[in-house]
Amino acid sequence: MLYIVRNKSCVLKKITLLILFLFIAKLHAQTSFDNEFDFDSVPAFIACSDKSSRQALRTCFDINFNRHIRNFFRYPLGDQEAGRQGVVEVSFNINEYGFVQNIRAVGGTLDMRFNAKFIIKNLQRFKPAIKDGQPVMVGYRKWISYRLSKTRRNITTEYTSFKRLGN
Repeated sequence: MLYIVRNKSCVLKKITLLILFLFIAKLHAQTSFDNEFDFDSVPAFIACSDKSSRQALRTCFDINFNRHIRNFFRYPLGDQEAGRQGVVEVSFNINEYGFVQNIRAVGGTLDMRFNAKFIIKNLQRFKPAIKDGQPVMVGYRKWISYRLSKTRRNITTEYTSFKRLGN
């Protein structure tokens, strides 16, 4: 009977650690619009449409983008079992209609790139950026890190620098 209790305790510890690592995942997804003042307004999630200040819009964007990544992030099982880690750089455009297009992924393994593209591909439609009163296309770059902890092969993720590319 004591053996069963130890196993349950061990399983509970592992589950707790997994949950802990998922929540303590390094979410450094700071939106960085390099020349955001070149635009009348930057792309926004539909849920952020009511925000009036740039800071409120940026905060709302970060929250919604991070939530989306958490919902769609999957560590490729083969890479997890083999202990493979990597960083995938994903670049994409938000066109003048608010749709994501031209998704490109570089780095990591094939499965990591596939998952990173899947995450971005499933973004909802945005309110497009506006420049001189007209909707315009804006490019972005996102880094998604696939990391395993050193003690156990629990999943940790890191989302870093989010930048606008070009005009």
